[in-house]
Amino acid sequence: MTGTEIMGAVGFIVMLFGFLFGLWKYVDSKINAARNENAATVEAATALAALTSQELSDYNLRAAETFATKAGMQEQTSQIVCHRKRCKPH
Repeated sequence: MTGTEIMGAVGFIVMLFGFLFGLWKYVDSKINAARNENAATVEAATALAALTSQELSDYNLRAAETFATKAGMQEQTSQIVCHRKRCKPH
């Protein structure tokens, strides 16, 4: 091989590696952009899940205090009995 052929082969290899490197950087930037966009969505979903969990916990506590007490059970029982007898609730 002559010097011109060697330089042509080396130039082609350098050009090929440059193209592949540029392609890799392009794909990598797209992946990072998608990752950053999804990170914000994940943070919002996590915050919403935490809020929903807290609200459900508060509701469960309220339901337990309201419906599971003796007075609450007596009130519900009297409403059921009154409904079956078609009377006015107290």
